[in-house]
Amino acid sequence: MASSQKYWRNVLPLCFVLLIDAMSFGFVLPVMGPLLFGPGDTIVSISTAIETRNFYYSAIFALPMIMLFLGAPVLGDLSDIIGRKKSMLIALLGVALSCAIAVSSIMLGSILLLLFSRGLLGFMDGSESIAQAAMADISMSSKEKVINMSLITLAASLGFALGPMLGGYAVEHPLFAVSGIEAPFVLAGTLALINAGCLAVFFEDTYIPNNTKKISFLRSFHNLTLAFKKGGLRWLSVVYLCIQFAWGLYFQATSLILFETFKYTPSQLGWFMTTLSLIFIVSLLVIIRILLRYLRLITIVLLALPLIAAGGILPFVVQTEQALWWSLLPTTIGIAISYNTLLSLLSNCVDKDNQGKVMGISVALVAVAWSLASLANPFLFSNHHFIPFAVVAAVALLAIPAVVRFLKTNSLNS
Repeated sequence: MASSQKYWRNVLPLCFVLLIDAMSFGFVLPVMGPLLFGPGDTIVSISTAIETRNFYYSAIFALPMIMLFLGAPVLGDLSDIIGRKKSMLIALLGVALSCAIAVSSIMLGSILLLLFSRGLLGFMDGSESIAQAAMADISMSSKEKVINMSLITLAASLGFALGPMLGGYAVEHPLFAVSGIEAPFVLAGTLALINAGCLAVFFEDTYIPNNTKKISFLRSFHNLTLAFKKGGLRWLSVVYLCIQFAWGLYFQATSLILFETFKYTPSQLGWFMTTLSLIFIVSLLVIIRILLRYLRLITIVLLALPLIAAGGILPFVVQTEQALWWSLLPTTIGIAISYNTLLSLLSNCVDKDNQGKVMGISVALVAVAWSLASLANPFLFSNHHFIPFAVVAAVALLAIPAVVRFLKTNSLNS
């Protein structure tokens, strides 16, 4: 590793970028249910059918992920061409603009404008993949890469822990002369601008740009095809896709059930999401570091899958509010210990010049998985509120054979 001073001069700004970015994203999560399913007129008319509201709820989560699928590899390649710093600045300014449009949509009562803002957010929200590429730039070994990526994921998790809590509070209490359902979007946009300013001042780029690369808006499809063609990378991509689909379905199902079935307020939803994030943080600070001392990276992934499955089985079988809270432990721990471990394994499959691309691919996989989860959740939810959790468990268990295939592929190539 480079000198300690230089190392922290690069790491701390990246952590701050993701802290604020995740906080901005988390601000708006507690208001999505009330925004569409509230008892009065909000962004939709009180006479709007429940089926239409379910469609809008699905679209509000799916659209950013669909656009993230298109935008993340573009921003990943852009970071290889113009550097990590400039690309993150572009992404943050795009996020701020999307928040301003969202506020306008609520004031005008336009669901279409809100959907447009969500699409723009998804396309421009590539800060995490670029920060991950920057962390890969300064990592000297696989285990160091996991720890370095855990630092930025830890920062993002801390931001996500604070965001929903503050966002739910902002809806019900005036903050900075802004209150009501618009407040979280105002705060998110403001923090994105502050974030961009801090990045511009403090961050020193970690990568020498490669100006020979070209950007294509269809590159995400090409990159995704490559992800499923190359031996080890293919099986890791299958596992990553399954885990992210399970995570997206779990996250959206718990939020909707708590609001619809157990009548949670935005601030109560915020506390639930904050608890989830705190478990994630403890997993990154303590559990993953202990596991790295004794286990191979792929073994940690293999351990995570049954934990995620258990987190789906518990609420499906018990079907109570308490079961939802207890399911946070195995599900979140499983996701946390597998996330950066899989990213490190994916990163190891390519050379230094393609780190931006492979991290863009990883975000594209997240986008595909969460888009599918967003589209599936309202359908599953309408049949039975707890069915999504059975699907979470099944998908996690179905990923285990892909891990076994990865191990066989690696042993044949070694």
